[in-house]
Amino acid sequence: MELTEEMDLLLEQAETAVRKSLKNENGFPVFALVLKDDGESVGLLADGFDELRAAIGGLLKQILPMVGEGDVAATLIGSSMPVDPGSGDGWQAAMFDIEDRRRMRAYVVLPYRQRDTGGWQYGPLEFSEGRPQIFTDKE
Repeated sequence: MELTEEMDLLLEQAETAVRKSLKNENGFPVFALVLKDDGESVGLLADGFDELRAAIGGLLKQILPMVGEGDVAATLIGSSMPVDPGSGDGWQAAMFDIEDRRRMRAYVVLPYRQRDTGGWQYGPLEFSEGRPQIFTDKE
């Protein structure tokens, strides 16, 4: 799946942030990146939420007014995906939900696991298309 330039930029920033956070903190919070028309990226964290759904809802309450102002080119919400406890292979995944004003939406999964010898191992990015939700009223 081919991403727009704006989506690709946010994905690169998100992947870098997740890798850095895993290295330094052994985890990462639910977060969002908003790319404005002037090229500025705004980072948002979902603090104070116990459930993923509530955390994403909290981020959307911050993102949607920004989009409504009309100067947002693309958005990304990043979170960790639940681990399948039965698999036993230690793989987890970062999930990125990226959308741009051209009504393109992609789900990108970054698999990762902690190595027995320390550090992290990453699998290839997995892409799938999504239906636009944030920019549905934009041209």
